[in-house]
Amino acid sequence: MAEGTLLFGRSSYENVVCLGHIVAEDGRKMSKHLGNVLEPTPLMDKHGADAVRWFMLCSGSPWLSRRIGDTPLADIVRKVLLTYWNTAAFFTLYASTSRGH
Repeated sequence: MAEGTLLFGRSSYENVVCLGHIVAEDGRKMSKHLGNVLEPTPLMDKHGADAVRWFMLCSGSPWLSRRIGDTPLADIVRKVLLTYWNTAAFFTLYASTSRGH
């Protein structure tokens, strides 16, 4: 924004959505000093990238802080993703067997 204002005399955009912070499960800001930093790759390896995507999409308004950790991601896997997976598996299992009858 500063460069656009200096070069062209006006802001480079009109509207901005400010995202809230991603904080630790206990609500504290993540910090290397506190030792509560969560690396995204191990979280995705453990819970799956879809769980992290669903968390970011549905965990509240964009400007609110998000508490991320193993517990919220495990809940998403259990309540959302496995429910969807089981429903789709049930449908494909019984949809293919009911065609012959």
